[in-house]
Amino acid sequence: MPVRIGGLASGMDIDGIVSDLMKAERTRTDKVTQEKTLLEWTRKAYTDVNKLFAEFILRTRESFGLTDSSSGFLVNQSVRGLKWIRRATVGDVGIADVSARAGAANGANELTVTQLAANWSAASSDGISAAGQSRSNLASQFGLTDEDVVHLTISTGTGTKEQKVQITIENGMASVIKTSYGAGEDGEDSVISLLSGKDISDLSLKELTRQINRADIGVTASYEESIDRFFLQTNQTGAENTVSFSDE
Repeated sequence: MPVRIGGLASGMDIDGIVSDLMKAERTRTDKVTQEKTLLEWTRKAYTDVNKLFAEFILRTRESFGLTDSSSGFLVNQSVRGLKWIRRATVGDVGIADVSARAGAANGANELTVTQLAANWSAASSDGISAAGQSRSNLASQFGLTDEDVVHLTISTGTGTKEQKVQITIENGMASVIKTSYGAGEDGEDSVISLLSGKDISDLSLKELTRQINRADIGVTASYEESIDRFFLQTNQTGAENTVSFSDE
């Protein structure tokens, strides 16, 4: 059976020797770790510099108008298309807005305006209330009874967007319904009830015009009680903004 003599008996510092051997090994390991860390820092620094250069180039091109990203795509443009190289001014900014490109010639131009776009509008030519009647509610203002039936549809179109508001008075009750064609889920028509089952003896014409405006179909209705006239006009100009009426 072998006999082992400890460091105390042999006079040797075994723990110190082992510690020194491990310290040398740790030194080599620490050096490799430090070199790896330094390389990672260097790589990150190069990446950051590349990003800064790329952003600088992109922002510089955009500032000079050489790159257009408004459409979501980067589009390179010619220097001749830059607007800031030339300057154009107009005497009346309320009539027209002008700009000049790089290839614009020096000089002055005269613009003659022959017609300006206007909103479509309509108004009652005279008073609309029944003579001598109170205007506090529809029943008294127009002499309506429970037997009277009224249907009025206001339809509007703005390009491909078509909407309508339907006003119905029947059995002494009024309702207002808004329909937007193809505005619902899966392209279905969207139908919203703005007013339902309102007694016409408790409903004024001003309140009815508020419901028409609340429908937000591109028209504004108003009633001026002092002159007893009704007004309607489109909110936008242009031939594509259409309005039609029907009593169905």
